[in-house]
Amino acid sequence: MSRFRTRIIIGLMLTALAAATSCANMHTRSPVTGLIYTDVVVGERLGTGSATTKIGEATCSSILGWFATGDCSIDAAMQQGGLRTVHHVDSKVSSILGIYSSYTLVVVGE
Repeated sequence: MSRFRTRIIIGLMLTALAAATSCANMHTRSPVTGLIYTDVVVGERLGTGSATTKIGEATCSSILGWFATGDCSIDAAMQQGGLRTVHHVDSKVSSILGIYSSYTLVVVGE
């Protein structure tokens, strides 16, 4: 095999490795991460009021860290659920091999 082909193969392997460990692994709020598979929920209490059953969700997703879409802001989740106040916020993080990842913000309030 020529040196050129070897360099191309090594370059492709390094690119695949970088993609697998890239921003597609949206674990910024996750206390644990899995290189192969991640599916966790993380919660944060914000207010002192009692929990309600009114819930709003907002989701973002990413493929290989190259293509990302969605609005996973608190405002988007509140609007989707018709909320005026926030009791607490949960985050759902999922990732499969770093190829596809999703982040869902779950807002509970009134």
